[in-house]
Amino acid sequence: MMRYPRSAYSVTTGIICLAIMLLASHEGHTQSASQSTNPLSLPFSARQLFGDREQLDQDLWAPEVLAQRYERRFVALWDALLSRDDKYAILAAVPFSKLTMGTPGQVETLELGIQRNQFGAPTVDLDPAGWQRLLDRFQRDGYVIEQTEWHHSKFEMPQDERPASSEVASVIHATRDDPAHRVILRALLRVEWSPRVDAADLPIPGHIVIKELEMLERHAPAAFQEVFTVERTQTRYPLGPLLVQDLDGDGLSE
Repeated sequence: MMRYPRSAYSVTTGIICLAIMLLASHEGHTQSASQSTNPLSLPFSARQLFGDREQLDQDLWAPEVLAQRYERRFVALWDALLSRDDKYAILAAVPFSKLTMGTPGQVETLELGIQRNQFGAPTVDLDPAGWQRLLDRFQRDGYVIEQTEWHHSKFEMPQDERPASSEVASVIHATRDDPAHRVILRALLRVEWSPRVDAADLPIPGHIVIKELEMLERHAPAAFQEVFTVERTQTRYPLGPLLVQDLDGDGLSE
């Protein structure tokens, strides 16, 4: 399994951009002194720097560039879930050939009435229609998806007959009001990519395996209830949120 240094890639890109700005300033001064100087003939012209970057993208940074291309699938998914209310429809529309997941295991009781369930090894296969039915069941049961996270944590280049693959860490928070039930799903997905792309040129997953799945749940209302909302004012000293807590249990905030 390979992990690629995104930070190093960003630093290299920043250095190239800084060099281009310095070069542009230098070329401006040079041309004002002598109009006969051709900037493209300079040893470190902007064209050459961009060419060097393209060459790095094709060899040294090729795995990182390819990883970012596949990552776009989950970036688009996360963006859609953040900006739209029809979250079940968005999840149901994710294209794939097969989804494999485990079954619930033994329940462990934690503090504050929280229960933890670690799912077993992935042995249950679902096609897109089965995934749609599973989502429909949760929606009919009254669960609302409050927030999600999708992090592209690892990537493997395709090799010989083996397709490109990724690992994606995901978190889903869902709640139901009646009866009160709060759920957090934490999953680690292994995605084997197909060679196909959709109309937006996003890579299409082939086989998605939920390698690890943990469910935290609590059959109780939220610990905190919204009392009122304060809108930020356009003043010199804008009003911000203030969090208070009763530490000693006397009914007064500390």
